[in-house]
This record gives sequence, structure tokens and C-alpha cells, in this order.
Amino acid sequence: MHASSAARFDADIRKLVCDAGIPGCYDPKSDAFALVYGWLRDKRNGKWMLVLDNVDDPDFLFRAPDVNDEGGSYRKTLRNRMDYLPPCAHGSILITSRSRTATKRLTDECDVITVNPMGQATALALLEKKLGQSGATEDMEKLAAALDHMPLALAQAGAYIKQRGSRCSVGRYLAKLERSEKSQTSLLTSASKELRRDEQAQDSIILTWQISFDHIRATRPSAADLLSLMSMYNYQGIPEYLLGARESDTRQSKRPVSGPDDVQHDSDARSSASDDEDFEDFEEDEFEDDVLTLINFHFISTTFSNTAFVMHRLVQLAARVWLRSHELYQEWARKSVGRLDEALPNGEHKNWQRCGELYPHVQSILSLQLDGREVSLQGASVRYKAAWFDWKRGLWSKAEALVVDCYNTRRTKLGLEDENTLSALGLYGSVLHAQGDYKAADEHYRRALEGYEKVLGKEHPDTLTSVGNLGSVLSSQGKYEEAEEAHRRALEGYEKVLGEEHPGTLTSVDNLGLVLSSQGKYEEAEEAHRRALEGREKVLGKEHPHTLISVWCLADLMEQLGRKVDTVLLYERAVTGLSTSLGVRHPHTLQCQDSLKRLQG
Repeated sequence: MHASSAARFDADIRKLVCDAGIPGCYDPKSDAFALVYGWLRDKRNGKWMLVLDNVDDPDFLFRAPDVNDEGGSYRKTLRNRMDYLPPCAHGSILITSRSRTATKRLTDECDVITVNPMGQATALALLEKKLGQSGATEDMEKLAAALDHMPLALAQAGAYIKQRGSRCSVGRYLAKLERSEKSQTSLLTSASKELRRDEQAQDSIILTWQISFDHIRATRPSAADLLSLMSMYNYQGIPEYLLGARESDTRQSKRPVSGPDDVQHDSDARSSASDDEDFEDFEEDEFEDDVLTLINFHFISTTFSNTAFVMHRLVQLAARVWLRSHELYQEWARKSVGRLDEALPNGEHKNWQRCGELYPHVQSILSLQLDGREVSLQGASVRYKAAWFDWKRGLWSKAEALVVDCYNTRRTKLGLEDENTLSALGLYGSVLHAQGDYKAADEHYRRALEGYEKVLGKEHPDTLTSVGNLGSVLSSQGKYEEAEEAHRRALEGYEKVLGEEHPGTLTSVDNLGLVLSSQGKYEEAEEAHRRALEGREKVLGKEHPHTLISVWCLADLMEQLGRKVDTVLLYERAVTGLSTSLGVRHPHTLQCQDSLKRLQG
């Protein structure tokens, strides 16, 4: 019995009457439901098992069907559809469903059988059977893995390949599947009449899922919204905080809005606080119900820690196709970029854990097709923060690609003198500096400095940072006097604006110490480095990367002064700390290790 809808179920009830030859089947006035009920109850008809297939929405089973009355018209029966399926010792009912909610409503929890994903061996056997031959084992294993061992997807792929004979192999199909989202959609929406399925059922795995999407959208729009948002991110490890408080267009806020003349007394304030707590509880409950809905349809699952969600990658593809068909793709693409921009912090070391969690989603949203000025700027902001993260962790080529795109977008949309454009220009210069392109970095820093002085003034912290950056690249080019002048200007400004113990001030102190050391002014350089180290240990802690950079700077100075014991001890501390905080393969860690090995060797 096909039970995906009332119409399908009722049609199959009438078909069953005829197929089983139940007495009365040829009487047009007969009640097919009553005939089936009586026939199933009668032991003399033998044992039976009835399969109700695809019961994702069981509501219609608990409503009465229409049957013929004596005048040939239709009327409602007194019984619900389920009442016509009698519990019998000689009969069993097997229900298939993609919805856990549906199964719990139709049977006891102890009687629910979860059909787990296919294993690799079974998936390969199914694929071979659908192909009618053995293919290249390696390609077949890759295809089975790409389709996550899903029976319908494997059957669909096998039928597609078999239909095309020598013009398509498993390897060619796999290459098309991996080519692009458009190519995947084309393959996974193709239908094949070779699949021995209900003629009215969808042969395509994507279209099959979309039926469920439509059902969720009709019955719980907020869950459909959540699925739409999640489909825009990387399908693995979607943090709950990234989804946030969803802005569903289908559910109005229950919180009252105060008017301009409202007066709030203490009692009103307490009541308002209570209302806020109730509203937050309501929002949390709504979110949990949405999550449960998607889990029940097996569209998402939770990670081991229950703090992030995993979406099947083919479900993600199907959801995006579904959004395009409803002209909702751009809306949810824009929302996903905005949400990610809000959640992603800058790339400073204290934010590395959060940046690392969100970085895969940065890659996903940057591949989206986006329209509109605002979302382009939000995308540029995401690129800027991701580039900052890559720059800080030593992935300079990746950082350059991101910051170039960010700078070009901001320059086009905001102009050359906007603060955001200037910040991208400054970061671009820092990435070039890190890669040894001093001439280009110098040019970028000077342009950024000129813009900051004009827009923000000469004593703004961003302007002073730009001054310090210029000083560093001048030092890298051997222009020590100009570099010293720049660093002293930056330091004086920082001390005045931010104070003597601000991290920015201490960075400037270290930079000044480096250029003093390069000029042989060792006594002043040592004083600067020790001041920076002491300040950073106090403000940032002994294991912070910036503190360890100060240790490294002091070690380098001690080596120049010939104080080997102090040098080795400082290098050892720096290497150990940087290996932990930045990683053993970070360029700073490797450079520091090389210096230590040179001393020890």
C-alpha cells in the first residue's frame, strides 16, 4: 500500500479489493474499506503482511475516507483509515517512513527498526547488480563513498551508467559528479525506468527528498528555514552558535513592543525581565523543535559533543536545488553570509579556536553565487577576517588570495578612502611583507598611511599601526634611520593614546628594539626588548605568542652580544612555547628552531 498521501492510500485500498478478488469487488456501490477490513480479519484467508510504504505524514490515516453511498455519491465514513487495518494474530503490518515522529505515532518505540546506512560491501554489490557487470573496483568504491552508500542513489547511478553503455563508465560518472554543483544536480535528478519502483514515485533521490522538504515547509516553516540556512554552510560541523536566533519570516515575535509614551515602573521592569526570559525560553524550545524535526527526517545529525550539526552532503545539494526552484536561494545565501560575518572574529591568537571552527564554512559561503551590494561587502568582511587568520598562522599565499578579493571589492564598493578599504590595504601589505615582497609592501603601507591620516587623523591607533608597519618594512629594506624614526613616532603616539602597557604599545617597543639592534645600539635595544617582554608577560601571559616573540627578539640580541648561555635558554623557551601556541610547522617556530639548532650544532 503506497501511503505517502490519502489519495494514494485510498486508491491502493480499492486496488487491493480487486487484486485479492474479495467478494463484492465488482459492485460499484461497495465500501472498499469495509471489504478489506472484513477480509483481513477472516482467518480463513490465511496469514498476511501488509506494507504501508512511505508514511512520512500519518495525519490522513487518522481521518475518515470518502466511500460510495447508495446513490453513487461520496460520503465520509465513521471510521478512520487506520481502523480498517485490524490488529490480528494472523496478520502483521510493516510501515516504512523517513520520519521518526511518524513511526512513534503509529507504533511502540520497541517495535521501531532503524535501517542503518549500507556498508561498503553491500553498496558495491548493489552497484554491480545495477550495472550488470563488475567495474573498476577502485572507481566503484569511490562512487559508493561519494554517494554515501545510499541505495536509491547507487541504483540511480547504476541505471544511468548502464543506459549509456560504452559511452559512460563508473570513472566518467564519478568525474562528472565531482565536477560542480550543477553537474551533480543534473546527475542526481535524472530518472530511470529500470528502477523497479512505484510508477508514481520519484526515481530521483533529490526529488524524493524535496517531497519531504515541501512537507516540512508546510507543517513547520521554521524548521524549513533552519534547513535552508544550514544548507549554505559546509555540511560537516555546523556550530549551533552560527545558526543563532533564526529570523523566520513565518513566525511573528510574541514580545510586545513598547510605545514612545510608555512609562515603565519597577514592577513593570521586573515583569519585562520575566517576559524576556520567557521569550528566550520560547525561542530555545522552538529551535530545539526545529532541530528535532530535521533529525527525525534524517536530514541532519549531531556531533559527539552535541554542539554542532552534520548534514548529509547530498541533502545539502537537494536543499539548494529546492531553494532555487522556489526562488529562495539568494535570500538564504545572503542570510548565511551575514550570520557568518557576525560569528567570525578577527584572526588574533585568542580567537583561533573559533576561527578554526568556522573556517570550513568560510570556504563554503565564498563559493556561493551572491547578488547585491550589501552581501558583497559582508563577503568581503568574511574574507578579511579569514585572511587575517591565515596571515597569523603563516599561511601567507592563502591569506593573499583572500585579502586581494576583499580589497578589490571594498575599493569598488566603498572607494579608496573608506576605513574598511584602508584596513584591507594594510593587511595586504602585511601579507606581502611576510612573503618578502618588501617593495610592494612598502607601497601598500604608504598608501594606507596616507589614507588613515586623511580620514582618521595622525594620532588614531589605526594610523599609528600603519606607521609601525611602514617602519618594519623600511627596516627589512635596510633603511634603518627612516625605520627608527617611524617606530619612535608610532611608540610616542601609542603611549599617548593607548597607554604604556597596551599590547599595541608593547609591540611598538619590540619593533623599536629590533631596528636599534640593527644599528648596533645594543644597550637601548636590550632595554626596549626587556620592557616589551616584561609588559607582555604581565598583560598577555607567559605563553602568549606575542610574549614568545619578545623572548625570541631578546634571544637574537643576546646572540649578537655573544652571551651564548642566555641565548640558548631564551631560544629554547621560545621554541617550546611557539610549538605549542602556533604549531610546529608555523614559519616563526621553524625559524626559531633553525636558530637554536645552529647554536647547538
